[in-house]
Amino acid sequence: KITGKALDTTNSIIEAGFTKFKLYNFDFNALYERNLIKIDSVICIDPMINLVLNTKKNEEKKIKGDLTIEKRVASLIGRLQLGYLGLLNSNITITTRDRLDNKPFTSRGNNFEAFDINIDSAAEKPIDIGKLVFAIKNYSARSKDGMYDLLFDSVVYSNQSLALKNFQIEPSEINKSKAKKFFSIPDFKLVNLSISELISKKR
Repeated sequence: KITGKALDTTNSIIEAGFTKFKLYNFDFNALYERNLIKIDSVICIDPMINLVLNTKKNEEKKIKGDLTIEKRVASLIGRLQLGYLGLLNSNITITTRDRLDNKPFTSRGNNFEAFDINIDSAAEKPIDIGKLVFAIKNYSARSKDGMYDLLFDSVVYSNQSLALKNFQIEPSEINKSKAKKFFSIPDFKLVNLSISELISKKR
């Protein structure tokens, strides 16, 4: 198990447990000399990850500046360079807290792969990921009015763009409209997507 807590006043927490945790080519000199965790590859089998991010400002202990989601996550991890990260059959829960409520995001039994990861909370871009692939199995969600189901097979996130594979929109079983619409798009891409807004505000 691995646990971490932010050293600032945000009280953000990360907890992770694994059946197997494999590291390949760990650079111990970089850790000792530069306080940098530098690893060629990390493979996590059956990870259970719980990430709590406090997005509200502490009025008693003033937080310097407006910390972004990326800086909060980076502060929990430290300085990190990874060539490859594989989270296989993972259960991940991300909870963002603000003054109004808690907003959970949960993914279960899916694979996440990331390439060329650089994390440094002091950098202008605290989290830099070359490519992020979500192998999501049979994802489905329903539109807010309940009339349509949204489905896709997998997700590829790269350079602030999000590509959905085999994206479909189809009427739900409660949709009785005569003007039903069906959409099937093999590759559907969104550009300049803010992951912070998606996770913290579901927007």
